Amino acid sequence: FTASLIEQNFTDYDLRRLESYTRNLVDYHLILDLVPILAKLFYLNRLPIQLTVVQMALLSGIGFQYKTIEQLESELNLPQSQLLALFNKLVKKIIDLINSTQESEIGKTFVNSLDTANMQPLEKSLRQELNEVAATIRNRQTEELDRLMHDQKLLKYSVNGSEDAWKEELKNVSEPGVISIPRVLNKRKDVEAPSHFDVPKSKSKKKKMNNK
Repeated sequence: FTASLIEQNFTDYDLRRLESYTRNLVDYHLILDLVPILAKLFYLNRLPIQLTVVQMALLSGIGFQYKTIEQLESELNLPQSQLLALFNKLVKKIIDLINSTQESEIGKTFVNSLDTANMQPLEKSLRQELNEVAATIRNRQTEELDRLMHDQKLLKYSVNGSEDAWKEELKNVSEPGVISIPRVLNKRKDVEAPSHFDVPKSKSKKKKMNNK
């Protein structure tokens, strides 16, 4: 019994009807057109299932002789409810076989689709990859630390005082050659700025005239 045999004899709609009947969702009248196919496959030994004598009588009576349940009830001398229960179990055996065959076929197809020849082992182990990532992070941290230390050294030579403070002092120069800038403490480091800077004294016009 193969998946191709199932496809040759049943549509997806047929299989859904059989499944619904085994779950008592529809009446047996809905699958009567499929019983001759089931009977043919069974008596050709294409269905590897075991049936009781009564179930085989139901399968051949409905599938080959097109008898009704009422006719089989009188012939087999069994109540109709018992015959329908045995018939439901018969169909359930067949649908279980169909489902298992289809699942097995899907599994084989999935395995065959894997191209094992092209599968390559990992070039690096997980530990090696982790070590490389850790080394990269350490290098970045070292570069960042060097940059911060370089900025800290440059800070020693920076001149403190805002632009407004410089402008104000240049307007109010009281002593030639001396400019006072307020001492400002840098937030990053307490750096004292020089309290004054010497500015070269300019010669007056009067001195130029005397020289002439």
